[in-house]
Amino acid sequence: MRILNIWNFFQPELKYHVHFLSECFTAEGHEVFFISTDKSNKTWSPFLKNKKFKAGKEIYPYATVYRLKCFEIFNKQIPLNWIKYYRLIKAIQPDVVHILGIGNFLSWICIFLLKIYNKKVIIVANDHSNPNEAKEGFVAKNYKKFNQLLFTVYGHYYKCIICPNLSSKKFIQNLYEVDEARMKIIPLGYDDVTFYYDPALKNSERDKLIVSFAGKIEPRKKIEELLYAVSEMKNKLNVIVRIAGISNTVHREYFNSLQKIGETYSLNVEYLPLQQPNDLRKFYNFSDIAVFPGSISITTVEANACGIPIILFQSIEGLEDRVENGRGTLFTKRRELVNCLEDFYLKKIDGKIYNTEIESVTRDYSWKKLSKQYIQVYESFK
Repeated sequence: MRILNIWNFFQPELKYHVHFLSECFTAEGHEVFFISTDKSNKTWSPFLKNKKFKAGKEIYPYATVYRLKCFEIFNKQIPLNWIKYYRLIKAIQPDVVHILGIGNFLSWICIFLLKIYNKKVIIVANDHSNPNEAKEGFVAKNYKKFNQLLFTVYGHYYKCIICPNLSSKKFIQNLYEVDEARMKIIPLGYDDVTFYYDPALKNSERDKLIVSFAGKIEPRKKIEELLYAVSEMKNKLNVIVRIAGISNTVHREYFNSLQKIGETYSLNVEYLPLQQPNDLRKFYNFSDIAVFPGSISITTVEANACGIPIILFQSIEGLEDRVENGRGTLFTKRRELVNCLEDFYLKKIDGKIYNTEIESVTRDYSWKKLSKQYIQVYESFK
């Protein structure tokens, strides 16, 4: 099968779901291609060594990538040469076109060109839009109307629209008035080669609870809620909080406020650098529990893969699948978080945090297994 991905911001450094899926597809004998732009996502730039890209062809072990020269207006990327775009599609001769993000010019132009191409091609989309992050400015509102109008014209070409959770699914359904039958949820996964439970790395002090957070240190992560909750625990002196995410892009004012909270309540808090995947595996394995007190993060699955339970703030609808089968618990208020931490402290003392079982049930979320669900979606429309 020849799979063509349409993605505004292909970059080889930070791995997202599409990178892992492409690796799995290639390992199974499929051919994977990308058509992207020569632009970089500005929010990712601080984490990339290579921030600039040239139009042209790039070859990776898991995909062949073609970049189109584009111009930007209001942070929207528009390809300059539509004829070249069409010729690339025609030369690739895809069986499946997988569009990553519905509401952008690269995607809509692709749909238009595929209509001209007039070959039998399966068109599906992934859209991870978060309703909590929807912009409401003048430009954003009018761009939303523009996308809705285009969807009424071209949206029927999508055989299936895949979202990672119930909240995103409902948001896309309401935004574009999509039939339920064309929507599907496939959750985000993890790399099971990198993340796994290693008992040799586990903290052996039975009376110490290692509570961890990994991710960007910024206000929307609400890390202060974790610190305040620990300060209210009966056994706070036996709790060590480890926060990984220090980098040159850290929100300095927010970071300083976290340090002040720790000092005010005499908490045992360790701040560590932003972790690379192998280091993140060691970080989680040493922990007893991971807490995500703010916006949702993909690293919750990676924490579970290392055998540790998670405490997750219910920031959006439909997060129950993140904690089912004993993998953790959800909370909405600080008192609930305090109670969860107290409960896991007692479980740690009693040896009732079942790391092996958590790792085992999390394997269903490995990219190898999830990639098979994508192939099933493709093949169902043949």
